[in-house]
Amino acid sequence: MEQTEKAVNTATNYHVKPKKNVLTPKNAPYVFMAPAFLLIVIFTVYPVISSFILSFQEVRG
Repeated sequence: MEQTEKAVNTATNYHVKPKKNVLTPKNAPYVFMAPAFLLIVIFTVYPVISSFILSFQEVRG
C-alpha cells in the first residue's frame, strides 16, 4: 500500500513554471515604442525603398 501511495504522490508533484510577464520595467519602453516605430517604417522607409526600385524601371506610355 505504501508503494502505490508513493507513486500517486510522485505523479502529482510537478513543477509549475511561473507565468512570465511581458511588460517588465526592462522592456516596457520597447513595447510602448514598437507601434510608433512600426508606423514610421510603414509610412517612410517602405515608400523610399519602393520609389528607389521603381526608378530603375522603364515604362513607355
